[in-house]
Amino acid sequence: MNANRMPLLVGAVGVAVGLTACGQSSTHDSSLVTSHAPHAAVAVTAATPAAEAQPALSGGLLTHRFTYDHGMLDFQPPAGGMRPTVSRDDAVAAFMATGLYSGPISGAKPQVFLAAYTNHGAGTDDAHGHLVLSTSNRPVWVVRYVNIPDSPGGSSQDGAATVLHDIIALVDARSGQVLEVDSDLPDAHAMDAPAPVASPYKPGH
Repeated sequence: MNANRMPLLVGAVGVAVGLTACGQSSTHDSSLVTSHAPHAAVAVTAATPAAEAQPALSGGLLTHRFTYDHGMLDFQPPAGGMRPTVSRDDAVAAFMATGLYSGPISGAKPQVFLAAYTNHGAGTDDAHGHLVLSTSNRPVWVVRYVNIPDSPGGSSQDGAATVLHDIIALVDARSGQVLEVDSDLPDAHAMDAPAPVASPYKPGH
């Protein structure tokens, strides 16, 4: 699994954002806010909406598992009794304050729902070089914009041919912190993430 990474600065809140080319990624990412670029796709000059997988929801809660990026971004129904301390509207406002994708999503209405989120590709290495996930079963508000034009390289680069992707912001449902902002397409059906892969570096070798 390969990834390309470059820094991106979000002026609205002064947060450093790592821009990662999607596809399955083994990069161990400790950034609090990340933006995943889209999968490789056929570029279109006039973006047209396409049918895609949709999350199963009831009363603003995810009811069935829903994944992106071959299961790497994994959304599960929230645990019973989980009560957010951050409101839906405040979660949307937190994302808007980052300024990310403010142009492409202008006028679009997001789908917002609660889920338990695990990022199977982000974390730190333990003493044996194995990935310890930094985000696992974390209660989040998912702020999802569908069919938003983006460039194949991500971040809505000017002058690039566009593809249509979801823009999903993941906001901690208890603290209101924006954890990630991703540009991707959902998996056609929920997928299991690849087994954790040890880092190429082994302590003592």
